Amino acid sequence: MVTVALVLIVGACLFAIVWPVCQSGRSRGQTWCVSSIKQISQGIHIYTTDYDGHYPLSLVPDPSTGGYRTDAWYTVPPNWRRDKEQEYADAMALSWPNAVYPYVQNWAIYSCDKPRKKRLNADYEQPRRGPVTVSYTYNGLLHAFPHSEIAYPGELPVIWEGLGDVAVLGFATTQPTLICDIPGLPCRFQSVAGPHSILSVPLGTMYIHSKGTNMAHADTHAKWRRVGAVISPKSAGPPFTEWDFDPFTGYDEGGNPGWYWAYGIHPWLFRPDNTFDPADYPTPGDVRPRPLFPFKDPD
Repeated sequence: MVTVALVLIVGACLFAIVWPVCQSGRSRGQTWCVSSIKQISQGIHIYTTDYDGHYPLSLVPDPSTGGYRTDAWYTVPPNWRRDKEQEYADAMALSWPNAVYPYVQNWAIYSCDKPRKKRLNADYEQPRRGPVTVSYTYNGLLHAFPHSEIAYPGELPVIWEGLGDVAVLGFATTQPTLICDIPGLPCRFQSVAGPHSILSVPLGTMYIHSKGTNMAHADTHAKWRRVGAVISPKSAGPPFTEWDFDPFTGYDEGGNPGWYWAYGIHPWLFRPDNTFDPADYPTPGDVRPRPLFPFKDPD
């Protein structure tokens, strides 16, 4: 009994020493993630001041069609792929991660320390330069959008961990993605009669940091947000998450959503015209779950 008690006491002492260290490590990791996502949002804000108050592009031109590329994956940095010509790199340089880089000057902040790194279906052999790991996604509804027309900058997400707990090597994307596939229609967010937008299936669980994710907003502040508080595995029916707080619903026990909340033709939480004021909210039944779309492979 004395031996057992001694073992328990020693174990408890070791736990008391090690646990704060582990917690401190986790805290430092989360602090880094919030800090890095905030720095990117600040870089985006400075970008808008240099470009007549407009946000970076979430889509880039496709010279072959005269429209915009539809795969929404952008090489970071723009010219690392040896299998692509200079024209491709020039287009990629216009995309949000590369356009913002001069304002942050640090590729390391493009990724939180994720447990899983993913390579896409692309040629990684003999890169011209090192591809950058990216774990953050851009609100694609802000494609060349005027900052002055955002209804409530303090709540509108600009950068967030929309890929889940996965970081992608050499590519960045948008969540949601603006779909500009109608010739002659201006490629810009409009509440009703414009291009529609979608959210795609995250590449990993959204339970990234204590069952939550980090978001940075149009006023540049960043914070953690709880997601997946209600479990209804891959179902578009009840029980639902809170549509005015969580981008997704239909979560399974692992934090993987199956649906997203949409109002009209756009995901609800990412609309620049959203005042986030309950007095202005639509009828709850008008905000509906829609199935998530799979990401396309990069060209």
